[in-house]
Amino acid sequence: MKDISWIFFDVGETLVDEKKSYLNYATRCSHQLTTKNIEVSPSTYLKMIEDNYKQNEKRPLYATWQAFNVRDKRPEWQHINECLYPNVKEILYLLSQKYKLGIIANQGVGLKERLTSFEILDYFSLIVSSADVNIKKPDPEIFKFALEKANINASSAVYIGDRVDNDIIPAKQLGMKAIRIKQGMARFQMESLLYPSDFIISGFSELLDIL
Repeated sequence: MKDISWIFFDVGETLVDEKKSYLNYATRCSHQLTTKNIEVSPSTYLKMIEDNYKQNEKRPLYATWQAFNVRDKRPEWQHINECLYPNVKEILYLLSQKYKLGIIANQGVGLKERLTSFEILDYFSLIVSSADVNIKKPDPEIFKFALEKANINASSAVYIGDRVDNDIIPAKQLGMKAIRIKQGMARFQMESLLYPSDFIISGFSELLDIL
């Protein structure tokens, strides 16, 4: 891409496969609902989350829990059983030879430690996590914060993420290029007509055809 110096990534369902984490989450939600005499299987609960993504629900996990009208706080997301998508490490290495790489992500405490365990931390020159800056996507301020830290204009950056609402739209609103990677639950979301992705890919390896 012409005039691009930085590439920023989302984490969940972009670099990291969360399929097993979703199953773990759905299982814990199902178990907690059972204590309220509400019987719903983990597979059914997952299908409800999927349906909320298809409807472009802004907070699909929250909306799924709210559908059961229980006062209990929903189980917290746990970063367990995650793994890198295929070829992520190799492609990050190749991209890091040409661009500065960064992360802008809604993540809990300990993101750097998790990236270290995946052996990819050293590829990133800047990491902006919602837990550290107390700003969450889709708030454009977290993107602005990262751009200021990188000392670049939005037009010099590409953002790569899986979600239309949290990733593509705010990046495009600020003038960044945006690549949507259709992985995980967010692959069911509909594209925005006002702020469409510049490119849509189905796997991490396809980035090398664009960048």
